[in-house]
Amino acid sequence: MIRLALSLHITSPAAYELLRDTGMVKLPSSRTLFDYAKVKPAQEGIDEVVIESIGKRVDKLKPECKKYFVLMADEMHISQNLVFQKSTGSMIGFTNLDDVDKEVQNLEAYLNDNNDDNREPVIAQKVLVYMVKGVACNIKGVIATYAVANMSVNQMFFWTWAVIGSLERSGVAVIAFVSDGCSVNRAFIKKHKPVTVLENGLIFDTINKAAPDRILYFIADVPHLLKTIRNGLYNSRNKRTKSGRCMTRNGKKITWDFIIKLYESKKSKILRKSFKLNAMHVYPDSYARMKVKYAAQVLSNTVARDLEDQNWADASELILFIEKVNEWFDCLNGAHSFVAKKKKNKNLASYESVDDSRFEVILSFVKYLQEWEKEANAPVMEESMLNLSNVTEDADKSIVEGQLESNEVEDTPASKRTLCRQTVQGIEMTSRAFVAMVKFLLSEGIQFINARVFCQDPLEQHFSKVRAGQGGSTNPNVGQVLNRNRALFTIGEMGMKR
Repeated sequence: MIRLALSLHITSPAAYELLRDTGMVKLPSSRTLFDYAKVKPAQEGIDEVVIESIGKRVDKLKPECKKYFVLMADEMHISQNLVFQKSTGSMIGFTNLDDVDKEVQNLEAYLNDNNDDNREPVIAQKVLVYMVKGVACNIKGVIATYAVANMSVNQMFFWTWAVIGSLERSGVAVIAFVSDGCSVNRAFIKKHKPVTVLENGLIFDTINKAAPDRILYFIADVPHLLKTIRNGLYNSRNKRTKSGRCMTRNGKKITWDFIIKLYESKKSKILRKSFKLNAMHVYPDSYARMKVKYAAQVLSNTVARDLEDQNWADASELILFIEKVNEWFDCLNGAHSFVAKKKKNKNLASYESVDDSRFEVILSFVKYLQEWEKEANAPVMEESMLNLSNVTEDADKSIVEGQLESNEVEDTPASKRTLCRQTVQGIEMTSRAFVAMVKFLLSEGIQFINARVFCQDPLEQHFSKVRAGQGGSTNPNVGQVLNRNRALFTIGEMGMKR
């Protein structure tokens, strides 16, 4: 009954109290559940209790190849409140600084002639959360939480390797580090010495400092990359602003205006190929831009086939771009062993062989982007590439006819003619790391690997449970985050599905 009650309460405290007030089911009070969830007090930083528990479960795994895990990290915004923790007698909610950061802070104060020892500490604005998930097992858990304001690269470097070291000492073999593409994460990856040296200086692997006989691979979260690809296409418009793009390849536009035209011309029809497209896909607001589903449905083969049927001039490069993105995303998005049969898409199948043909598909997308970038950086585009014979006299009708203005490409900076550099680098890093890592894991004895293991979905789901546990408050404070982490861990320890 305690297990069931904790699971209900963690999902929705309001619904739990409503069910309890009806009297139909005799449920323990919230205070009783609080005591059960606090048997092991929560702690900021590395949670040794969770790591010890995961280590014991990993020791029982057979064969040894199942001990490979993925480490993921992401930030969540919190309320800037201070909380007094009775169990430790400390005040939590301030930023977490290591010795190096404290020395830097003292040096800055000295240089600014501010030697006041009573300087107020900074209140945290976000929490950085680390979670591990098994590659070939269902073990997962939040193992570290740090309160931060403006996180530095040095903090990220110190904390990440401290977490990896604790996991390795517990018998957990960390094979990959997954994060989004924020500037701090990119700078963190650049601080490492690569094992595989590339001409462009990109880093996608390094020696595992806690286990020098193994390689640690860096992966950018694929759903985040898909959203940035969609956002790049969305910003490529016929009438651009200063921040807009004019993505062009082989003298033909790759622009969002074709998507708008397709939707507007087909939205009133009952039967249409791109039946999933609606206003939220084509005219996304800030909320819709955060939905991976909307990005995946726009950049799909269904939309590509519908565009192809329109026979619009100069839309061929957009169609090819959508096909390339869709194929690449499918190869990195297999959720379970039967998803390929269920959706009749072989690219979603599990990886079982080191000679899988999809490895070439993934790397071919990287080559496609490299050739595109090389073309965009060419000093002068030849006149034949501009397809001047198709240019109309009326510039306003250029997108309607699917044609290109003669001077528009030349007036556009090279960086605006392709996807943004950070997105291209994230795609290449993820693609190369994924191919090398999956081949290594299969050679180690793992029978099959589902590609979606290497994404941040479990951590995002954990964040949603933490927010839901606070009722109407979508931004919990540090104390509430720690307590919710401990409650979720307690439910898992009791054998309930998290």
